[in-house]
Amino acid sequence: MIVLSGCGFQPLYGTRDDGTRVADELAAVRVALIADRSGQILRNYLLDGLTPQGQPSAPRYVLSVQLEEPSRELTLRRDDTPTRIGFAIVARYQLRDGAGRLLLNSATVFDSDYEITNSEFATLSSRLDARDRLLQQMSEEIRLHLAAYFRDRSA
Repeated sequence: MIVLSGCGFQPLYGTRDDGTRVADELAAVRVALIADRSGQILRNYLLDGLTPQGQPSAPRYVLSVQLEEPSRELTLRRDDTPTRIGFAIVARYQLRDGAGRLLLNSATVFDSDYEITNSEFATLSSRLDARDRLLQQMSEEIRLHLAAYFRDRSA
């Protein structure tokens, strides 16, 4: 067993010095509704990661998220028809306490691209799959940021 107490290492999901656990703090977060289909997907991933036992009956915190999904043509054929689309998902999120005080204000960006093929179904599948992967990664990033916030808050 390796002892890391002298280096300042503190497990992210361990019990803090004040006796509270980061997992308990995360479970007390209510995830507000997020607009559009991408928002619904992101919210479901966040609920799975933050509150796997279900939404808290008496939340101590509220997480609100706003999404943007800019896209651009990356490659064109000689006739100016796009063959590859790049897109990003930008999430701006805020954590507030029960009294509405702002505790955390941050943003994260993930980007990807997909191929435009002769098959509309293949193109749509590719786009939706890329979007889903980005939203899943984004939910993990937000969850880790919240966990680090709760861990460091008592320090």
